[in-house]
Amino acid sequence: MTDPFNIQAWQGAFSGAVAASAALLGLFFVGFSVRLREIERNPLLGARAAVNLQALALGLSSAVCGLVPQSLVWFAWEILGLLVVYNGVGLLTVWKVRLRLRRRDWFGIALIPISSIPGLACGISLLLKSGPGLYLLAVVFVFGFLNLSYNAWGIVWSSEAGAPHADVREVLQRHRR
Repeated sequence: MTDPFNIQAWQGAFSGAVAASAALLGLFFVGFSVRLREIERNPLLGARAAVNLQALALGLSSAVCGLVPQSLVWFAWEILGLLVVYNGVGLLTVWKVRLRLRRRDWFGIALIPISSIPGLACGISLLLKSGPGLYLLAVVFVFGFLNLSYNAWGIVWSSEAGAPHADVREVLQRHRR
């Protein structure tokens, strides 16, 4: 098994997370641009888009931090700092639209910050040099990417905002002129 407190042993995992985060971020921007008008009008889609963008930025930045040669303690503090900032911005985003969302819509949006709880435990585990260490960060990446995919799917294929293909046709028609 890989040592849960040796950052260099996890370089392959961090490289994969950087590649996955960057690819998902690019795909997200494509989906976001296709549905821009609906996202601006619909508070649920706007909140999902904002939280997704923040989560992808968190995944990318934390994986990049893992690739930088540094001590375990600095990396732990970076992870904890990134998660505190991410959760603060995420809560502020959701707070701004809370009155316009239905109760059932909160579930998908709330899952992303909740999925960062193992990341906080990871940072503490790394600082104490005991427990599962970096394995908890792997849990955050796996569940985070799954939840991001769920929210991105909801943005692109939301039944409330209409089918995205109508916007694609409109963009193509404008481009042909």
